Amino acid sequence: MKVHVDRGKLIFDPQPQSETFVGVAKMIAKGDPPAWLPKALADFARFVSLDKPTYDVEIERKMLAAAEYLEEWVPIVYGDWDELDLEAPDWIDQFHNALHELIEMLRKDCEQTRRGGPKPDSRRLLCAAAVGECYRTLHGKLEPGSTLLRDACNEFWKACKNPEIGEGDPGNWRRHLESHVAKSADPWARDIIDLYITGRK
Repeated sequence: MKVHVDRGKLIFDPQPQSETFVGVAKMIAKGDPPAWLPKALADFARFVSLDKPTYDVEIERKMLAAAEYLEEWVPIVYGDWDELDLEAPDWIDQFHNALHELIEMLRKDCEQTRRGGPKPDSRRLLCAAAVGECYRTLHGKLEPGSTLLRDACNEFWKACKNPEIGEGDPGNWRRHLESHVAKSADPWARDIIDLYITGRK
């Protein structure tokens, strides 16, 4: 998938069709896949298929600009509680603190890009998370050492029109799967899968 900027807005190409991912879905399911699985993979493919320079540069810069705008204006718009003799909601401080951390992270990433330093391809972790959580949903456990799971990651990556990594050795996906397991407290991939299982998407 490609994404471009038009009048300051990020414009995405249409979402890939679920039929594209039936083969990968069969690998993950170890047989005929449930109806929701190709659809969920097509949803994940919107991000795994992004053009890497665009994903790493354009989106992060837009996120940084939006976050800095919020950091400047949220205290102005919602900062007059004391003058009104009212107690400010807890979410204002929580939001502002989290926003500060996000801005620091985005600034660091953008600065690294400007210096031309190497940066990990975050699409690979997204790919491992998508395939790994689909596998966990069907089989009850995410197994980074599984040859089938690593092969499925490799096939999904290629189905998203990306070149093979590590000279086509699926074993290279183990590191990305292990990294996802270490971050499994983040439920974003499972949340997307649940939307398709329950028919809400």
